[in-house]
Amino acid sequence: MFIRFYIFIVFAIVLSGCSKLIVKPEKVGGYNNGIAIIKDKTQNSKIQFEIAQDDIGGMDNNPLLVYIIVENLTDGEVMFSDHDVSGDMNGVAVRPLSFKQLKNSDISVTSALGDFGIEVPSPNVRVENTFFSPAAYYPFYYPFYYGFGYGYGFYDYSFSRANMYAIQERERRGRRILMAHYLRQNSLKKNEPKSGFVLFPYSLLKEGDFILHVRVGDDNYKLNVRLDSK
Repeated sequence: MFIRFYIFIVFAIVLSGCSKLIVKPEKVGGYNNGIAIIKDKTQNSKIQFEIAQDDIGGMDNNPLLVYIIVENLTDGEVMFSDHDVSGDMNGVAVRPLSFKQLKNSDISVTSALGDFGIEVPSPNVRVENTFFSPAAYYPFYYPFYYGFGYGYGFYDYSFSRANMYAIQERERRGRRILMAHYLRQNSLKKNEPKSGFVLFPYSLLKEGDFILHVRVGDDNYKLNVRLDSK
């Protein structure tokens, strides 16, 4: 009985880790290379939202990534930063990661960046200190099982360590790329657009209505996004 219960718990955890949400932004004005474009403006400012992801979540808990472009149309200077961006998930206030939080996180962003057409290069990893000579693993480079005869099915953990390092290093590179283009504090001068990404962790999101709020000077904009279970 205990074993069945244990198996059920493990199965439930695996399923929850694989859950996804379909991303459906409203009032899409057009698409650019698969990226949904939503525009709005007042007499004082303009804004453009860009959403590239069809779904979020999955095994890597892929976050929601939104690219925001704003433009000040007034003669005065307007301060704008990630503090002017917030979210509402089914009536509950949520905030995007700050630049510092992103820098200190281990969140996976390579898939989300890939949806925007930003490819994260994989590191060149050299496998060393294998138990057998490298020729013994041919042609089983993946998933790196040994040989053909006795010992077939033996897994060499030197490959496992190399794979783990490659995955972690690629994610670190992805976060560095995102940080270079993340929304930070800007002084908006007339007719000089500024832009950047904001990221909402998957743990803050669920099925329902997500509303992204952006304040540009005295103007308040919002983007409605429907999140449905996949």
